[in-house]
This record gives sequence, structure tokens and C-alpha cells, in this order.
Amino acid sequence: MATLAKNAIMSAPVVFEASVEDNDGGQYSGMCDISTLLSHLIRSLQPGQRIQQQHDVVNKFFNSPLIIIEGNDVSMLSRLDVARCNVHDLIAEAMFKEQKKPVHRVALFDEYGDITGIISQSDLVRLLARNVNVLGALKSKSIGELGLGTRAPVVVKDDVTALQAFPAMYAGGVSGVGIVDHATGQLLANLSASDMRGISRDEIDLLDCDVMRFLQCELKNVPAELRGSATKPIHVYSLHPNATIEDVLAAFAASCVHRMYVVDEQHRPLAVITLTDVLRLAVGTTATAAQQSPPAAAAAALANAQPAASLPPPSAATAAL
Repeated sequence: MATLAKNAIMSAPVVFEASVEDNDGGQYSGMCDISTLLSHLIRSLQPGQRIQQQHDVVNKFFNSPLIIIEGNDVSMLSRLDVARCNVHDLIAEAMFKEQKKPVHRVALFDEYGDITGIISQSDLVRLLARNVNVLGALKSKSIGELGLGTRAPVVVKDDVTALQAFPAMYAGGVSGVGIVDHATGQLLANLSASDMRGISRDEIDLLDCDVMRFLQCELKNVPAELRGSATKPIHVYSLHPNATIEDVLAAFAASCVHRMYVVDEQHRPLAVITLTDVLRLAVGTTATAAQQSPPAAAAAALANAQPAASLPPPSAATAAL
């Protein structure tokens, strides 16, 4: 978890460590994903008990080998295949088509089977933002016209603990929940699995704090810019219902977050838009999108966009078993 925080990433490939005898190492095993790690911990805890009462469960979690709890939120593609496909095919085929649920990243491997890079949903949305003109008139359509921003957000009130908020997130089947003022309903913050990056065994008791205090606590393994503090306000990213798809892409590209909340005049959350929603719209992979002409136009534009191989995949941090 410290490795993920240090590199400001949500996941990393897990490989077998080379042995001294045969130097047989580097074989891919799975993904170390913060959401999978947190889900494993939450499922192991007893509801209604404070974290301080469950240190035996916490110790078992921190001592667990990664191979036990690694996830598989990834598609695997060879670099040769990626070089031959366009952006539309990369999104539609690798992230959506063959999966029971969308994956959030594509791992690239070379002719030796070694992981050489990762393309994430964030990378693809930033690419769309840089090339927004390929969308033509679609870029000026509002999120309402395109059917975005219609999904109600999962929210919790600011007077619950972080330990109560995280289970609500998984119960809602989402990877992030909005934190709202218990009196006014105004959106205050977002809580997601990424807020657990870098938390240490010694800091786990912070989960017993009110959720807003938890978000403002500095963690020793986490760069200061990734968290709020007692003196730095927590920034929550939001849009108004009249925002255009160009506004959405620019906001995601500038903020590097995974979800945006659509809010009303009183800053109360109305809906949520995720990276997955944007990419689904772009390639027309939802039932509603298939009935609309604008997403079809977007799909055609993406089919002629620069090859996926031109994406600069970031160097992936690797966790060894």
C-alpha cells in the first residue's frame, strides 16, 4: 500500500520474485489494486465494532501475502496487438466487451510475457481531452443531452466514521461515495478506496474517526498533495447540469480524479459521472447510447483517431510476491 501511495497510483502488477538458484522471476501473477485490498479488509471486519477492537483482523490483513488478495481488474494485450488497434477498439474490446464488468486498465506485455506498461481509463480520457475536436459538434452537447449525469450518487453523512462509510461504498456497488453535510445535504468531499493508499498498521485506528477528519489526517507514507489536512480544505470536484462533454473531459484531465459529481445551485449532489461513463459514451457501448446519434458519431471519430500504441503508458510500479 505504501508503494501505491508513493507512486500516486491505484494498482500495480504483481510478479513472482526471482529466486537465487534459478533466477526465475518476473512472472506476472495478478494486480495489486487498492480497491481489492480495501474490500478484503472490510469483508474481514465485524460490523458494529471499532477498529481498535479488531487488531487481530488488521494484523492478519497486513501480514497476508499479496497472492491471496490480488485482484484482476485488468485486460492483457500484447504490444503488437495494441500497435494495430485504434483507440475505439482498445476501449470497446479490451475494457468492455469481454468483461462481466468494465476493467479500469489494460496491461501491455512484450514477446517475453513481461509487463511493460499500463494504459488506464484516466490515460484514455486525457487523450480524448487533448483531441476533443475529433468529437466535432458532440463536444458542445450538454451532459443532459448525452444521457450523462443521470445516475444517483451513493452518499453518506459527515457524522459517520470512515469505518462506517467504506462498507456503504461497497454495499452500493461503487468505488467512491459522496460525503454530505448532515444538516444541509451539501456536498463536502469524496471518499474512495484511494484514500486508503499508504495507510500503515499504526495508522489504521484512524478509521474510527469521523469521515471528514479521516480525510484530513496526514499519513506518513502518503505525499501531502494527495490528502487534505487540518489547514488545507478538501477539494471535491463537481459540475453543473449544463456542463458540456468538453467541460467534463477537461475537468477529468485536469483533476486526475475518477468521478465528478453533478450538483444543484445549493451544491447538493444530483448525480455522479465516472471515467467509465465517459468512455462508454464515447464508444457507444450502453443500451441508451446505442439509440443516440451523438455517441455513434463519437465512435466513428475514435475509430479514426491515433493508434492506441501512441499512448505513452506510464512506467508501472511492480509489487513482488
